[in-house]
Amino acid sequence: MKQHWTVFLFILCQMWLPAQQEAVLLQEAALTEAAFHQVTFQVDGIVSGSRWLLHMFDEEGRLLYDGCLEKDWQALQAGQAEYRHAFLRPAGAVKLQLLIRPNGKAAPRLTAFELAAVTAESLVLNADFALGASNYSGWEDRYQASFQEDEKGLHLLVRQNGYALTGFFPVQPGGGYDLIKDAKGWPGVTFLTYDRDRHFLGIASRDHRRKPSISMPSAAAYARILFETSHDHIPAFCSNRIDFTGLKAAEGETAAALTEPSPEHPEIEIILQPGCDPREEHAARELQHWITRISGKCPMLLAKPSTRNNLKIHAGTALAEKFPDDRQFLQGSDGYAIRKQGKHLYVFAVQPRGILYGVYALLEKNAAIIWPRPNPEFEVFFQAEANLQFRQTDFRSRPVFQLREISRGGYGHQNKAYVFQNWQGRNGLNPHLPLHTGFNYPVWVQGATLGYGGSHRSWIGSAVQDDENFFPLIDGVRDKSIWRQPCYSYEKTAEVIAQNIRERIALLPGKELEYLMSTLADNWSVCACENCMKPIRLADGSLLEPKSPYAVKDPLFFSTRNFQMLNRVAELLAPDFPKLRLLTHAYIFAAEPPKIKVHPAIIPQYAAYPTRNERFPILSGKGAKISSYEPDVWARRFREWSQVKPDGLGIFGYYYTPCYNALADTAAADYRALAEFGGIYGHTEGFPVDGEELSEWDMDAIEKWVIAKLLWDPKQDPAELREQYIGKVYGEAAVPMREFHQLIVKIWHEADEDFFVNCHSATAPLFREFFIKTRLVPKARGLLVQAEKMAREPQRRVLLQRMLKKFDQLQSSLGQHRVPVVEESTQEWTEVSSTHWEKSLLFKNFMKVSDWRSFARDTVAEQQTQASFMQDGEFLYIRVQAFDSDPSAVVVVPFQQQPCFPNGDRVELLFGTRPRLYVALGPNGTFYSRPELSQWRHQVVKQSDGWVALMAIPFKELPFDNQSGLLPMRVGRVFRLRGAEREESSFNGASLYNNHESFWANLQMEGKNE
Repeated sequence: MKQHWTVFLFILCQMWLPAQQEAVLLQEAALTEAAFHQVTFQVDGIVSGSRWLLHMFDEEGRLLYDGCLEKDWQALQAGQAEYRHAFLRPAGAVKLQLLIRPNGKAAPRLTAFELAAVTAESLVLNADFALGASNYSGWEDRYQASFQEDEKGLHLLVRQNGYALTGFFPVQPGGGYDLIKDAKGWPGVTFLTYDRDRHFLGIASRDHRRKPSISMPSAAAYARILFETSHDHIPAFCSNRIDFTGLKAAEGETAAALTEPSPEHPEIEIILQPGCDPREEHAARELQHWITRISGKCPMLLAKPSTRNNLKIHAGTALAEKFPDDRQFLQGSDGYAIRKQGKHLYVFAVQPRGILYGVYALLEKNAAIIWPRPNPEFEVFFQAEANLQFRQTDFRSRPVFQLREISRGGYGHQNKAYVFQNWQGRNGLNPHLPLHTGFNYPVWVQGATLGYGGSHRSWIGSAVQDDENFFPLIDGVRDKSIWRQPCYSYEKTAEVIAQNIRERIALLPGKELEYLMSTLADNWSVCACENCMKPIRLADGSLLEPKSPYAVKDPLFFSTRNFQMLNRVAELLAPDFPKLRLLTHAYIFAAEPPKIKVHPAIIPQYAAYPTRNERFPILSGKGAKISSYEPDVWARRFREWSQVKPDGLGIFGYYYTPCYNALADTAAADYRALAEFGGIYGHTEGFPVDGEELSEWDMDAIEKWVIAKLLWDPKQDPAELREQYIGKVYGEAAVPMREFHQLIVKIWHEADEDFFVNCHSATAPLFREFFIKTRLVPKARGLLVQAEKMAREPQRRVLLQRMLKKFDQLQSSLGQHRVPVVEESTQEWTEVSSTHWEKSLLFKNFMKVSDWRSFARDTVAEQQTQASFMQDGEFLYIRVQAFDSDPSAVVVVPFQQQPCFPNGDRVELLFGTRPRLYVALGPNGTFYSRPELSQWRHQVVKQSDGWVALMAIPFKELPFDNQSGLLPMRVGRVFRLRGAEREESSFNGASLYNNHESFWANLQMEGKNE
């Protein structure tokens, strides 16, 4: 009985293709050694729906995956007798078969057949579409792209969010290439490069100002040209017309020799279904690539299992049909399952990108491999194993969160975005692909989801041009800035947003849009028109009354108003798009849970904006705050959101800080709570590009990797994940590096509870708190030195040398204060309550100055002051908030429209030592500078609790130190100048006129003098 069951399983394993008619062999022919061939044949007796196929085999008779040409356009057409196909011969192919898969009992009859070698003059097959409007030879991989004909002739049209890829064509490794004259160039053209196994290497470097303009990587054997569309807000970019394309090798260029191929792996082959989703193909090539790297032997990639008695690894979504229990378990997720039956190992999923995650999980469980950083120099660490064995082969996993995203790393730059997504995909993440900027194919094949994002205002779009009622009424005036919330109560707001969403969905025919995002503008502005300020009727019949026209003073009311509008959008979309998820930010005032039910389609991303201490989980309520919120505000809101949205909640996280940290412990607790609350979207932002320059990755790459892993399953122990990282990345240097990271975790958790850390914290104070005050610099640095000496493997040694260099860089920067680049500061610096000031460098807790000769550091000023600094690369923006318990008693001098020393209450700043700049502002706008500034801007805003001085000073008028590039700075305040009644304060208690160098703060401009 056991033998019969085994035979049954074997037969079942072979039935991996969907049920369809068997293909009929019409002709067989030998292939030459030429790179390109063309087959021409004629048939009669055509049955509509029949398809013709080309299969290529190696000398052993194995059907090569790259030799299976089964594309959507290969259909027999009524009235057409002759067919042609041009193709690149895959390496090792010696024989070709022409087959017909008939749609009926009788197969068409072959009446003529010819196979000949051809030359692609421009490297690219069918570069000018000479094979005809219905012949997509050389253009098989495409979406929203087709041949069109007009008065100018035949061309390829790539529609918005579409793409078209040429077939593979051979290139010289390290060679230089130029586009053929008048071939399609920028925009929407990218050059993709591949190694000899067609594994994706990356985007070719291109500079149209140089000759040659395109440089191939040293490992490149093949390339493809990708055509896509660009930004949709520029109408000309919504489609891309290609009349022809092609490359030519640059004259006089010396190409590198292609490295010898790895020997074939006799014990393993990989089976992939022809015509599968590109993401499944990418996953199979990743598996082939890493097995080759680990074992030194390359498994064949086949379309059907060979007759060899070896391990056959099948990959694909179609395989899930064989395992109904696993299929049911994986339904609705991009999880994966691994199953082994005899010599057949199956990697399958119900969503194509799930194959990627299954491949990486299979490798991680069976080999000492890890993908720790996006940096290509450190993208992978593994241990060579010639006799690689797959022992862990029966497991499955579905992610806790449906959407798993780390934003910002490489955003806005195609190549950097791909490199960052490569790291994310290999660690189980599926961030959004911003389709409104075109279809980024390299990012998509590595696991990105399909979606659109934008603010409420951006979704309204051009409708505002003819109707100002969309704009918010703020202080009696319709504010027409694009950076504002819309009028929530205007009857057309939700309708227009929903209509524009419908139009975006229509731009993706045949593909499922996985999410849409409509968010607040990044500020507190809200509409206070008559309708928006009407009380809101709640489900229990009570009224939610407004308390203020300003969201900062009444977040509950305006959060409720915001979600009222979004509910209406969701209701309008639900009948036609029942599976669509509408993501939004529960952020700023909308972080307050509304007093109404939220539509099931809406997924709020709870953003505990960094006014809380990121050293502690949200629900702990621990840690000092930097706002006027009640101590447990973020914990309370999180719990209430779980009740408002038990059917789907997200976190918009801020788990990053520019110093050594143990943030994964915080993230783990928050993600676990989210999972318990029924959350489906895990997120953090703020991971920078990991490139040649030293960065945060050289301090806390381990935490970033652990956080990525937690997004798949937050129940994992961060300590155990760190141990995996340490063992696989540091290898022979693991012992001192284990102690180094344990030291960081210890000081992170043992620091004073009131020591505040968030994503905008400056590096120097954190380094000082964690290492200087604890006197652990020698020990920590000694461990890095020890590890670097122990590292024998060159890649590992370079990594540790970078980490040591970064540590030394921080130590030398003590006493310096980093002024962050805040892109929004150019427009937002005049807004006192802008959330972007939260990102600035902050000096607070001003101390009294006794007189000009002495100071008392422990005497807190009665009237407090806070000074904030941010910049945009051209201007330094300053906000000095002068709190006053009795603003009506402020002493002022008469205002003048010219420089006039504010001989009364004032804020004062000194910049530089030699030369020196002095500026002062008074509460009524009186201003003074010496030497006189010609291009600075300033204003004063009076508030109920004091007044605020705002300044913008151009870099060119600031006395930066020529040697260090730093800007020495002092800031102070004079309060209530009335005879003997006077309080002078500064950020460190020293008089501005005490010139000792230790009293100065040295401002370091991010991006300028780092």
